[in-house]
Amino acid sequence: MSPSQKNPVVVPPAKPLKFGCSNGRLVAEVLDDKHMTQLRALHVEGKNSLFYELSVIFRREATPRISILHQAVAARDAAEVARLAHAFVGSTASIGARQMQCAMKAVELAAISSEWTKVEEILVYIDSAWARLLAALERCDREEGM
Repeated sequence: MSPSQKNPVVVPPAKPLKFGCSNGRLVAEVLDDKHMTQLRALHVEGKNSLFYELSVIFRREATPRISILHQAVAARDAAEVARLAHAFVGSTASIGARQMQCAMKAVELAAISSEWTKVEEILVYIDSAWARLLAALERCDREEGM
């Protein structure tokens, strides 16, 4: 059993939200353990796991984009919010960050519909999900000896 299976990163949202994934359920796992295990089994040039390499790239690129997303929401720029959220859906899927993936999809759809109250509500959730995701990725780094 891998360390992540012994201590899965499961943090339910602080309050019920009015969005979920396509199956209509909220996602409790910060990181999809099965996805992470598969990526950890693959190694880049015999060194680091693919999961580690993808998570480093993700953190480097996603961190400034979170700020840009906040700016786009403040400016009520629906096209930019939808574009940024859509890009996040793909990048979060690549590392198995299901909470963020679902929340970003919900923001994308709400922005397209110009539902700004909903966008702002989900953005608050995204900020807490982002903090949980960063903590989970740091824990994964320690598990991999990084």
